[in-house]
Amino acid sequence: MNAESPATTPGIAPRSAPPAIEICDVWKSYRTGAIRGRTLLRDFEVFWDRLVRRKNTDAKVLDRGALSAGSMRSNERFWAVQGVSFSVAKGEVVAVLGRNGAGKSTLLQILCRITEADRGLIRIRGKLVSLLGAGVGFNDELTGRENVFLNGSILGMQPSEIEARMASIAEFAEIPEFMDTPVKRYSNGMKSRLGFAVAVHLDADIMILDEVFAAGDRVFRMKSIERMKQLAQSGRTILIVTHMPGLLKGVCERGVVLREGSVIFDGAIDQAVQLYLERPDVSSESGIGEDADTESVDAVSVIGCDLVDADGAPADAFEPNGYWGVRVVFRANRELSGLRVLVSIRTKSHGTLSRFSTLHRDLNTLSKGQRSAVILEVDSLPFDGLDEDYIASVRILCKDGDQPMVLMDERRRFSMLVPVASNRPPVLCKSRWVVDTR
Repeated sequence: MNAESPATTPGIAPRSAPPAIEICDVWKSYRTGAIRGRTLLRDFEVFWDRLVRRKNTDAKVLDRGALSAGSMRSNERFWAVQGVSFSVAKGEVVAVLGRNGAGKSTLLQILCRITEADRGLIRIRGKLVSLLGAGVGFNDELTGRENVFLNGSILGMQPSEIEARMASIAEFAEIPEFMDTPVKRYSNGMKSRLGFAVAVHLDADIMILDEVFAAGDRVFRMKSIERMKQLAQSGRTILIVTHMPGLLKGVCERGVVLREGSVIFDGAIDQAVQLYLERPDVSSESGIGEDADTESVDAVSVIGCDLVDADGAPADAFEPNGYWGVRVVFRANRELSGLRVLVSIRTKSHGTLSRFSTLHRDLNTLSKGQRSAVILEVDSLPFDGLDEDYIASVRILCKDGDQPMVLMDERRRFSMLVPVASNRPPVLCKSRWVVDTR
């Protein structure tokens, strides 16, 4: 990889000690479509192109929005990471956020040397341990105990050191009775818990963690968060990726947001989480403007559907018995009557916990092109103590003759931050609706 000048981190004061992680102008591409097999003629063509310094057409940078069926079938390159630069100071905990396809996992794989960047510079100062998925790095034929020894040995630990921590690892992973069982017989949850337990117990200066909060149930998740806080206080350098950024509260102060392979924000974690949770305006992406013709096969264009906190900011984690809200913004593509917005909360094992619905006097008719913002506010959501995530279903319905027609059906996952005494479902929640149409 080509060395570039070291990148500076916006909003972070320079430190005397060199950063634990430096990422300088890193690019990574993958080839789309079928890859042609190597032949003597093809090798000669590549050699000749290099000799005469001819541009390699396979290295064409593609615009994600311009990908078509034809280009996907052709032998072109797709850039998953594009010019990423930032650094992580020793002892700092940084979250990397981004939607699916933003380039997060590819970047972590480059840092862990699972794959190689096309160009750019990576510097790692210290012993690194990574957890990039359920059971990644485990040998399925070996037992859990043997895999712990294997991972520890790779990191340079002595067998006596690993043995001394074995009981704590097994207890933390909540599988002490299965440590001598082959990993191939583990569930994904068991693999995830053991992988996280190994990562946080072994000696390392730098930890790179991908979706660790997805391991196990909510009680295990809370235990993992507390462990992360302890590691942060002990001076570990941690780079963490998660799709549940609301759980990062108290763990880190800085977030890096990726979009389409590039860094679009690097700064305070609260701002990073808000930017990550924001949904792009559908109207601007689809060419629908305030004055444009919005006739469409769909009855409504959904502009936003978010769970929000008391300040109106998008969120995915809430305090038990605290404020909880839903905000839906949409535009009518034709005249609609008998409109209602329905919200329900459920969990996988407990079923529906509570339901909410607008009244006809709140939202009834919309004319074509009219935009509506509907907010559900619950001052005290009395759900806690359930060891799993919650799912909010948000639906927009209208009358189609005598039958209701579903115009939108979206789901948002969220969690409660602190497990305390449980309330039995179903629960009647005191709520109010705020409707703004214009």
